[in-house]
Amino acid sequence: MLTDDDGSKKDVTLWAPNKGIIRDGSCVRDDAWLLDICAGIKHELVIFESLDEDTTDRRIGPLGVRSDTGYIDLINGPGSYKGDHGYASVDRPSLYHTILAADHHYEVAFTGTLPLSNRVIMPMGDDDVFVTISLFVGRMQRIEVYKNGMLVRPNNAQLDKGGSFTYMFPDQRFIPNIDDGVLLQHGANYFDRNAMTLHLALRGNEDLVLKTSQTLIINMDTVMEMTPEELYSQKSLGPILASILGVSDKNVKVVNIGQSSTRRRRSIGSNAAMLTFEVGSMASMGGLKARSMGLNDDIDIDALNNLQRKIIEAKTVCTIKSEMKAKLNMEVVRISVNGVDQEQQVVHDDMRSEDVFNPFDGMSSKTVSMPTDLSIFREPELKLKIGEKFATQPWIQVLDENGARVVVNGLSISAKLVAADSQVQEISAKQFRKNAKKNRSEQETENSVQGVVLTGRTTINVDQDGLAKFTDLGISGAFSGSGSVALEFFLDGSGMQICGMGTSSMIKRSSAIDIKDETSNAVHCTKGMARASDFLRKKKKGGGGGEFVSCANLGLSGLKTIIQDLLVGNFIRLRTNGVVSSIRKEQIGSLSLANNELTDSDELRELLSHLPALSNINLSNNNFTEFPADLFNANRALANFDLKGNPTTTLQPGFFANMKISKKSKFIMPCSLETIPVDVLLDKKIVKSFLKAAKFC
Repeated sequence: MLTDDDGSKKDVTLWAPNKGIIRDGSCVRDDAWLLDICAGIKHELVIFESLDEDTTDRRIGPLGVRSDTGYIDLINGPGSYKGDHGYASVDRPSLYHTILAADHHYEVAFTGTLPLSNRVIMPMGDDDVFVTISLFVGRMQRIEVYKNGMLVRPNNAQLDKGGSFTYMFPDQRFIPNIDDGVLLQHGANYFDRNAMTLHLALRGNEDLVLKTSQTLIINMDTVMEMTPEELYSQKSLGPILASILGVSDKNVKVVNIGQSSTRRRRSIGSNAAMLTFEVGSMASMGGLKARSMGLNDDIDIDALNNLQRKIIEAKTVCTIKSEMKAKLNMEVVRISVNGVDQEQQVVHDDMRSEDVFNPFDGMSSKTVSMPTDLSIFREPELKLKIGEKFATQPWIQVLDENGARVVVNGLSISAKLVAADSQVQEISAKQFRKNAKKNRSEQETENSVQGVVLTGRTTINVDQDGLAKFTDLGISGAFSGSGSVALEFFLDGSGMQICGMGTSSMIKRSSAIDIKDETSNAVHCTKGMARASDFLRKKKKGGGGGEFVSCANLGLSGLKTIIQDLLVGNFIRLRTNGVVSSIRKEQIGSLSLANNELTDSDELRELLSHLPALSNINLSNNNFTEFPADLFNANRALANFDLKGNPTTTLQPGFFANMKISKKSKFIMPCSLETIPVDVLLDKKIVKSFLKAAKFC
């Protein structure tokens, strides 16, 4: 009562300069009786009563009553109920007796939340006694007025042929006016949803029952070319939303239009407005549904609960936005939904849990703005050792156009590892779906950066606070030692296509992360141009066949360290002129392991299985006594090898089965070799090429 609709505080000395029951110049003070006798005013008793089940448990008073002449009165209700007395009484019914004056208008407000069901009665009023009141409700759900069990049609409602109410464009002319006198009808009413106030006329002594409708209120901040009046008259608005929600269009009505809260810049000639829909089953009127003609159109509390959850899902938000744009050229900027308590299951203020959101709490509200940006709410730890998790896990928030956090179900944020100095690249929804079909090994290969990969749960749903809170991100692998990495966060899944927006602004990157790799036994090879002597053949002009990597002359007795780098980081470490770097496995076309002390052919086979692009391999001058038949099974492009200097006496059948043997191939055999696989000699297709390619001592 003390604030205007715009939130500004009223000057009480001007707004309510007088206290107590209304008086005027005709009032004469009787000190003996401590009262005023007012010949010019007809005072009437008006009773406000809560009909809710908790009427004796929940205090909603004091009740404030202000007359149109500036008199304000506070009514505290009865003092006892079960024999206990005074203000501290535990059980006191919410029953308030007020003294109002006929032919005057009053503003009325409870201190607590208005009960879902109330009775108002002027028990001693005659038919020629009129009072109008404006009762502040505090919620946007429609207040239905019943007289003798029959619904009183609101002043702004029209009953169409289907028995459904259609609400006319909001206007102050629908408010019952005390100046109308004998024209006022008992129970005449108008609910101003912008002010959340019920305007009501009282005449005579029949009681009125006020019931809060069990419905959802959906508000949409919109920007459009048409005027608010033109928008409100669009008959397709309700059916569009009903179709999206999967309910009968009889259960969805446009009930209000008001001032938009969006701050989005509008082009010249455009308008902004807040459009209000009501969703749910409607009251009975003369045995017929006021808005519905069949029982199948009923929507119970559980169904409303499900609808509320559906409305704030990303998919629904996106559909509403796209449908309104396509069919009415109207841009929906923000959506909010309000619910109410289940009747006879009121949630009291002192019973509410901060951790549990009740969609039908009397003051509940969920607002869904359109996502336009991501922001890193909490940066990850910027120094990390290989194999560890981030000590500080990142939190990412989704923001709207005003920088406010977006709360919407169905959005998720993914994280990936990138080189800190690389350019941000937009990921299309199509590319995301393509990546999702890849197996884990393929994804890790592509997501490896500088030899390390991101571990843990890399996709997190946005929670009810609008945050994606990562919990177990870490880094594993074998860091190449060059450059630094960063975490990049982006909308994925349905979020990639949210409301048709692109994803360029939906990507955020962390600060550079310093990686510490404490591996002490790392093997560093070199990269360069292969010499003719490396494979006993000249390379084609311009190179070709991938990069040449030499791990020769390193005194290697095993390959486990190199295999580990390939397995975890998909690379081989390099050191060139003292500078440490790495080369990815798919880039390696030629490899030299010559002049080492290698003996384990099974280890060699595992190493080669990670190098599918390999076409040349030099294994000369090692200590291999045998080579398995499937040594080169993973190397379908292999055309040249050098085995000289190894104490091998025989090659197993099938050794050459998967090789790319041609006239240009070169196979350098060990001098100790005594036999060759007979199967290669029996294959007429390759025997000539083999005999030309093979070089024996």
